[in-house]
Amino acid sequence: MNIHVQNHAGCNYFTEFLKFNNVDHNVCDLYREIDSLRYPILPSDVIHNVFVVDADTLVNMLVTDIGFTSLKEFLQNRNILIMGGYNDGIQPLVRNPQVEKKLNDLDCSIPTGSLILLFDTHFQNHVFVKKLTNIKSETIEVYQDWNFPRISGASLEKTDKAKDFLVTARLKSGRPHRQLLKETIESNQALKNKGIVHFNDDENNWVGEVGNGIQWVGGHPSMDLYRNCYFEIVSETYNKNYFLASEKITKPIRTKTAFLAQSTSGYLKYLKNIYGLKTFSHLINEDYDNISNEIQRTKRLVQVAEHIVSNGSRDFYKQAQDVLEHNFYRSAEISGLYTFRLDQKLQKCLDYCSDYCK
Repeated sequence: MNIHVQNHAGCNYFTEFLKFNNVDHNVCDLYREIDSLRYPILPSDVIHNVFVVDADTLVNMLVTDIGFTSLKEFLQNRNILIMGGYNDGIQPLVRNPQVEKKLNDLDCSIPTGSLILLFDTHFQNHVFVKKLTNIKSETIEVYQDWNFPRISGASLEKTDKAKDFLVTARLKSGRPHRQLLKETIESNQALKNKGIVHFNDDENNWVGEVGNGIQWVGGHPSMDLYRNCYFEIVSETYNKNYFLASEKITKPIRTKTAFLAQSTSGYLKYLKNIYGLKTFSHLINEDYDNISNEIQRTKRLVQVAEHIVSNGSRDFYKQAQDVLEHNFYRSAEISGLYTFRLDQKLQKCLDYCSDYCK
């Protein structure tokens, strides 16, 4: 069995696992230039080979004739393709009708288990994934956003001049829920001048005190913000068919800051059931989490924020200490177990590939 991993940041966790366990592998670039355009192309004249690619590369294979032909021939020849990568690549996979059609076509013409989709998110109701028979899929928690951070100043204490709430969100294409949140907050007079509010297209516009040497400052809690707010309105990555706990939700958790979450309906239940976290239903009404309509859910969330502010955000924060403590230490536990749990899944995948290629 020959293993090849695409030279892509989204596949680094696979490469690191193979290196640590002294598993022979090659790091490669699948893209080839044809008529001045670059296409991802798999070799058709090999057998018992395993290729690991990111989600965007798989999408590009599915939607181009050259890529799709090479993928189909590769899988029909006792080879395996594993799609790994982080959540940003998964979104075009689950939102594109052309991709869904191509996956269905491929599912009917390849050996069972020759294509494995490793999602780093949890689907709640994605029909096309469920109905695939020969293409296998599994959730693999790549907890890159749960790694416990160094806190600038080594203090989580709120300042005496803390604002009621914090909200930071990048306004960009494919994220209309954030524009909706912006408009809903701005139209609420009770919240005017009560919070630290940043809605724009560049996270660097609000990144502040994160410490030196941080590679991704947007994924690190800016303590000049978190020490100066009692709760955060989190505009999490949203898709009606899956849940995701990204750096957006881990930042308030790791800074002992209370939160409301604008995300997929049922998101708070997801945090409890999958991650063992607690929320604030003993202090506030969290019924917004159950509302299926995105507009109505966002309106209700902002009403809850207004209720907290009207009744005293500082008091709410103080009453939430048991939850904040639990989530803080649960986050540390998740971070500590991250590598072991990830390696368990990858080893299982590797063992499967070895058996398949015998």
